[in-house]
Amino acid sequence: MFPYLKQRQVVHFRRWTRKPYAVFNSLGRVIRIGVLLYTLSILTKPSRAQQTDSLLIVKTFPDDEVVITAQRVPVLASQASRPLGIMVPEIIQPLAISTPAEALDMIPGADVRQRGAPGTQADISLRGGSFDQSLVLLNGINLTNPQTGHHSFDLPLSPWWISRIEVLRGPAARVWGSNAFTGAVNVSTPYPTHNRTEIRVQGGQNSLFSFDGSLMGRRKKWGWFAGLNHQNHNGFAPNTDANQQLGFGRLIYQGKSASFEMQGGISHRAFGANSFYTPKYPEQFEETFSGFLSAGASVFKKGFSLTPRIYVRRHFDRFELFRDEAPSWYKGHNYHTSLTAGIQIPASLSWKGGVSTMGSEWRYEGIHSNVLGEPIITPIKVPFSDSALYTCSASRQQLNVFGGHLVSIHHWTFSAGTMLSWLSSLHRWEFYPGVDISYSLNPNSSLYFSINRSLRLPTFTDLYYTGTTNIANPGLKPEKAISWEAGWSHSNKQIISNIDVFLRQGKDLIDWIKFPGEEKWRSINHTRVDVYGAEFSIRFEHALLRKVTDNIKVLGLSYSWQHATKKEDTLVSRYVLDPLRHKAVLTIILAPAKKLQIGASAMYHYREGMYTTYDASGNEMMQTYGGHFTSDIKISYTLKIIELSVSVQNITNTQYYDHGGVPLPGRWITIGLAWKQGWD
Repeated sequence: MFPYLKQRQVVHFRRWTRKPYAVFNSLGRVIRIGVLLYTLSILTKPSRAQQTDSLLIVKTFPDDEVVITAQRVPVLASQASRPLGIMVPEIIQPLAISTPAEALDMIPGADVRQRGAPGTQADISLRGGSFDQSLVLLNGINLTNPQTGHHSFDLPLSPWWISRIEVLRGPAARVWGSNAFTGAVNVSTPYPTHNRTEIRVQGGQNSLFSFDGSLMGRRKKWGWFAGLNHQNHNGFAPNTDANQQLGFGRLIYQGKSASFEMQGGISHRAFGANSFYTPKYPEQFEETFSGFLSAGASVFKKGFSLTPRIYVRRHFDRFELFRDEAPSWYKGHNYHTSLTAGIQIPASLSWKGGVSTMGSEWRYEGIHSNVLGEPIITPIKVPFSDSALYTCSASRQQLNVFGGHLVSIHHWTFSAGTMLSWLSSLHRWEFYPGVDISYSLNPNSSLYFSINRSLRLPTFTDLYYTGTTNIANPGLKPEKAISWEAGWSHSNKQIISNIDVFLRQGKDLIDWIKFPGEEKWRSINHTRVDVYGAEFSIRFEHALLRKVTDNIKVLGLSYSWQHATKKEDTLVSRYVLDPLRHKAVLTIILAPAKKLQIGASAMYHYREGMYTTYDASGNEMMQTYGGHFTSDIKISYTLKIIELSVSVQNITNTQYYDHGGVPLPGRWITIGLAWKQGWD
């Protein structure tokens, strides 16, 4: 875990409360718990527990209050025997971070592979997995895209609207069902506790312009948050320009024994997709629209909690292999509209024997396309197009039934749970069991162990995308894995450190591959691929650093190593066999003067595998990824309600690739102006 994230800091709960604050609203602290299964949640050591009057657990600190809500969202923190990485605004905003994806890249084990400029498109992978194997949630709502994981992180959020990013590394299938194969990422927005308005304007190289505005308010039992964002630039290379609009809103009502919440968002992105999906044709273009809406309620009384939620998301994607002039053989652009919807009914009960959880969930995934799916009898008109028609469709459903129990005995915490999933595409039930054990060595250190089973269904792209450069396989099997994990953590007021080791034994992993000389990529199942690795992080707290100098607020170092056992040899893997072998991150945040703040980070990546590229004559060449070093810095100065900032990303102007053949920006300088104002 990233060292400056207050991971594994022991939090012992003092009382229960009904305040429905955002999930793990701890301002950087991580809650040590035995297990979090769906709604609930927590069982601290019995000797330290006190009388309860609801299912929300709170620990009060001198400067803030840590809250865990009794709903499905907290499960992202899961067990004490599971690693959790957390990013908060106090860390994100001082650094030269311009997107939620860049914040994730600070966490060991997380692999953020960007295409183009920041905010255009980012693939999120965890612990050597592919981007299709990570579940993405927004305030606990599953927004994972069934068309392709390339669009799962198309969130309607600016980085300034984020209160927390929680990363559960390792399988989460027993919690979230299929597709939480290598872990889950939950992005949380601010819980409205006060009245505040923020306006930000940024400008920079490559004609970058960005406007961001947000409004947060609180009136008695009601709270709300709303934000709008616009950004555009001309690109750092040919065909890398981008245009983006985002909107998000959240409404909350809190009563004495019940609460209600509604949220929704929209996003639009249009960008030059230089070599995104094949370097053979660099003049690609893509445009996406998406919108989602969710609503939920929580009822809690005498140790029992019920938290039903409902959600729907629609995503539109237009892809052009040729942005301008197309050759005569080109059949036309690709159009896709996906729809996901679901209902969650989790419940939990806290009693003398521990904490029991149970519930069910239904989820629907469907798509209309002119490429993906089975042929339909009556074509459907494509939105935002004059003549294009959807000629194919596909859909599937899953029903999840889950249960689990947690108990703490002296220094030991035991938790076990399972999920049964009916998958319509397989016409059978799947079983996801898991066991987690932790042992407290002392108040500041613990050991933990876990074993869990996971499964992932192929995306609609895996199953159906056959085109100019691809051949799909409708007979793909689901991916399966058994994951083992063990670790040690230490936390006190001066030093926070953590070591994790893991092994994922994967079977039938889905990948796009080809051999040298072949023209097209093919989707296949690898018979067996094992991924193993280790993660280390250390953070020196300000309580220790101030003994040397009071100017250093954060100093952290993290390192992760992982390896896939199956070698590529002459086989070229597009996603599975090119994990991030080495990743090291150094971060420091300084406050050399009262109103001045400097945030700097340095990162080293070394990636396994090869990629295909083409020379000026169109001849195919094979290249290895290798390693690269990047560094960023941001300087901020505050004048009452005004903040001035200068950011420099990729200071050394390093040329590198996250995806083979897709260019990434060199040095990029941005100047920002922010106005922040509270009101009554």
